[in-house]
Amino acid sequence: MKRGIKIVLALSLYSIMSVAFMSCVSGTGKLVSIAVTPADPVLKEGTTQQFVATAKYENSTTSDITAQVTWSLSDTSVATITNGGLATAVSGGTTVVIAVLGSVAGSTTLTVTSSSAFPVGSNPTGIAIDSSGNAWVTNSGDNTVTELSSSGTALGTFTVGTAPFGIAVSSSGNVWVTNYGTAAVPGTTVTELSSSGTTLGTFAVENNPAGIAIDSSGNVWVANYGSNTVTVWKSASTGG
Repeated sequence: MKRGIKIVLALSLYSIMSVAFMSCVSGTGKLVSIAVTPADPVLKEGTTQQFVATAKYENSTTSDITAQVTWSLSDTSVATITNGGLATAVSGGTTVVIAVLGSVAGSTTLTVTSSSAFPVGSNPTGIAIDSSGNAWVTNSGDNTVTELSSSGTALGTFTVGTAPFGIAVSSSGNVWVTNYGTAAVPGTTVTELSSSGTTLGTFAVENNPAGIAIDSSGNVWVANYGSNTVTVWKSASTGG
C-alpha cells in the first residue's frame, strides 16, 4: 500500500514539474526571448493599439504567443491594456508595454500624445511658428491673421489683405502674409506685420500670391499662383 502511495506521489510530482517546464519549453525548444510589436508606437489620446507577442525559441523558430503571455504596463495613467494585449491611450506620456511568459519577458515603449483644437478665424489655411513658439495662422475666410501662444491662447487677430494664404516669419520676428484674393479678383499683394501685429507695409507682387518663404539671407520668396512666377525681395524688412 505504501509503495502504491509513493508511486502516485512521484507521478504527481512529475506532472507538476512537466507543466512548469513546458511553460518555458515548446516542441521547438526552450523559449529564449519575446518580441513585442509594433515597436515604440505613438498613439493619440483615446485611440487603441493591438500588441503582439512573438516567442523565439532556442532553435530560432518563432510563434505567436499573444494570448499566452501576461500583459502589463509600467504606467497605467498613460494607457490601459487588456489580457489580450489591446492598449488604449489615456493621457500624454510614455509607458513600457510588458509581456511575460514564465521567466521570460519582452517589452516596448508606448508614447501617448495629447491633441487639442483651438479656435481661430474663418477657413484657416497657412501657419508659421515664430522664435518664441507662438503660432501665426492665416484665415482666408475673414481676411485676418490669428496669433496663438504655444499653449493655444489667442494673443491677437490682425487684418490683412483679401483671402490671406501663405505665411512666414523672418529672423527679426516680422510676419509676412500673401493675400491670394479670388479667381475673379486676384490678389496682388503681400502684407508685412511686426511681431506685435502692427502693419508695416503692403507690397505688390503678381497674381494670386500663395506660398511664401524667407531664406537664411533674409530674402523673401513668393510664389504667384495666378501668374506662374516667383517674386523675390532682397530684404525681409522693407519689401524692397
